[in-house]
Amino acid sequence: MIYLYLKVHNKTGLKYLGKTTSVDPQSYQGSGTVWKRHIKKHGYDVTTIILLETTNPTQIKQAGLYYSTLWDVCNSEDFANIIPESGDGGAMPWPLESRQKLSNSIKGRQFPDHIKQKFSAAQKKQADHLSKKAKEYLSIPEHYRNRCIQLAANWKIPGRRETMSTKISQLKWCNDGTTNYRKAIIPKEMTPGRLTAITNDTREKLRMQTSSKLWWTNGITCTMSTTCPGEGYIRGRKYPKQ
Repeated sequence: MIYLYLKVHNKTGLKYLGKTTSVDPQSYQGSGTVWKRHIKKHGYDVTTIILLETTNPTQIKQAGLYYSTLWDVCNSEDFANIIPESGDGGAMPWPLESRQKLSNSIKGRQFPDHIKQKFSAAQKKQADHLSKKAKEYLSIPEHYRNRCIQLAANWKIPGRRETMSTKISQLKWCNDGTTNYRKAIIPKEMTPGRLTAITNDTREKLRMQTSSKLWWTNGITCTMSTTCPGEGYIRGRKYPKQ
């Protein structure tokens, strides 16, 4: 289920328009940069109004853009939004007005030296991580990379996302006591419905299931198994260099 919501801070009156697939949209705090900074400062004392509840992403997008325009959320001082709510997680370019709005929200803030050092260390760590990920990507076999590129291109086909979303929404939730699954037909050995919380017994079962398993790879896929899953597999998760 997808929810389009309006959150209103009870102390300050600031509003935030957003969407979520969380099971409990009331307790979900939102992901906007300005909004998260605001509730960190003033606390999560918020009233949540559900504007739309649906499984159709297209309806969420249309309603999100409608309310974004109706309330002018990007330019209004009453809202913490810096981009229109289009239901896609915010993956769209920021207009100049939105950048200015974010800049104004942090203008004049003074950070102590130990905070600046943390920022510097985090940026260096991110740069090192990106460098490591680039090396790992270059070590992946070319045919596997081409397959990933093709799969990514398929998502750009008009209507593909809506078709897949519809198919997924038709699947039924079930569980085996430790893990949730979505299947067209629920097997007899599984229980209908999904686990909403992990109990201590479930954690122990998961630990016992995976404690004796090791990672194996054949250069294309990675899997966990207590023994070698087949010919061509070697220990580890990294793809062997070509």
